[in-house]
Amino acid sequence: DFWRGFGVYLFFGLNTAIYSYIGQMFCFLVPGQGTAIVLANIFIGLNNAYSGFIASPALLTKNFFFAVQYYFVPGHYVYQGMVTSLFDADYSRNVTILEESIYFDQLCVSDPCTVFVNDYFQAFFDGMWSYATNNKDLGILVLWSVCI
Repeated sequence: DFWRGFGVYLFFGLNTAIYSYIGQMFCFLVPGQGTAIVLANIFIGLNNAYSGFIASPALLTKNFFFAVQYYFVPGHYVYQGMVTSLFDADYSRNVTILEESIYFDQLCVSDPCTVFVNDYFQAFFDGMWSYATNNKDLGILVLWSVCI
């Protein structure tokens, strides 16, 4: 459990650093502070929209335009690292799935339905996110931090 918490803290810290570096970069590149703030907010908005939390990774990777942004923005790697650190291979907690849920048919046999957190996690991210990719995610985020 310590390492799961540490992973979340590490990815959150890298996310905060990247946002800070992006803001500083725009302050350096454009003449006005207002313009820099707008550009940084646009970047953060794109980062959130294409990170895989608002729309599922499976949906984003079906379209080339969305897939390019999904793999480019650092938020994808931040959220993937945070979420996999918390929920991947978690067989100690359960989730109750309601019959109205879009995951009911995929995960449940009868109502009421209770599954492990890991099963729900895999269904939500279509099996595309895994704790095994955390080292790659860390490397990409450190590269982002260094390049900015």
